[in-house]
Amino acid sequence: MDDIIKLIRDAENEALKIKEEAATQAVHIAENAEVEANKILKICDEKCAVLRETEINRAEKEGESEYNKAIQSETQSSREYADEILKKNVGAADEIVRRVLSGGR
Repeated sequence: MDDIIKLIRDAENEALKIKEEAATQAVHIAENAEVEANKILKICDEKCAVLRETEINRAEKEGESEYNKAIQSETQSSREYADEILKKNVGAADEIVRRVLSGGR
């Protein structure tokens, strides 16, 4: 009977050692997981910063391109309008010059 009790106590002591080792390993695993999580977070932050900068540059180029297209279009429209106005006023200008040169008649 003493042998059985001794075996049970030995088994309990062994179980306690295993439990303590498992707790120690759990702490190390948790610490390593936190370190790895911080590394991953840093990598994600860096990738996001690069992506953000890339997208900002792309948007700026696209915006500049659209702006230039709009300016070209409006410039062409303005030239056409100015030409149309000049054509309409050429007759009036000729009449004014004729009157000035002929003495107002």
